[in-house]
Amino acid sequence: MLCANPDLKVYRGSQLCWCAGALAKAYEAIGGPVVYYGKPYPAVYDAALKAAGRPSRALAIGDALITDLKGAKAAGLAALFIADGLHGEEIEPYTPEHLGEMFAAAHVEAKAAMRALKW
Repeated sequence: MLCANPDLKVYRGSQLCWCAGALAKAYEAIGGPVVYYGKPYPAVYDAALKAAGRPSRALAIGDALITDLKGAKAAGLAALFIADGLHGEEIEPYTPEHLGEMFAAAHVEAKAAMRALKW
């Protein structure tokens, strides 16, 4: 199996749904081989940075600690955490101290956090 999005869960509108990463984990559990591509795996960061012309600075943006922020840290990138995304139910109280505790527990870091990413 090729898993192009290792997220376990994602939001589709306001509904939290299982994602391809959960299917890949189940397939692995029954002995199937899986190749992962996407956050947090290095190949997706390499491809994105190459496509962007290898900038001297880049910002990873994501709402999942174990994929988005973990991958950013491993790639040496600064990260912006979107707090009301996947972990929306866990972020209260929305304080620097509480977010810091969440990041420490997941062994990740973020330069900043915001509730939602809006243009």
